[in-house]
Amino acid sequence: MPLREVLSQKVRLNQLDTSRVTLLFECRDRYVVSMPLGQALSRPAFIVDQDLDTPPGKQWVPIYKGDE
Repeated sequence: MPLREVLSQKVRLNQLDTSRVTLLFECRDRYVVSMPLGQALSRPAFIVDQDLDTPPGKQWVPIYKGDE
């Protein structure tokens, strides 16, 4: 799902100073990352909730560090 679409459903993006707002993403596996809103909106971005290359019935390989 496009990130801009998700955010637009929750907040009025045109009323925010994108240089002063930080997004915080928290994943199910507790991995957390932040990103300036302006950077997130500067190019196409998507929210992903499944890996189509993972066989049915298997989970994604967990990432324990952000550099894997």
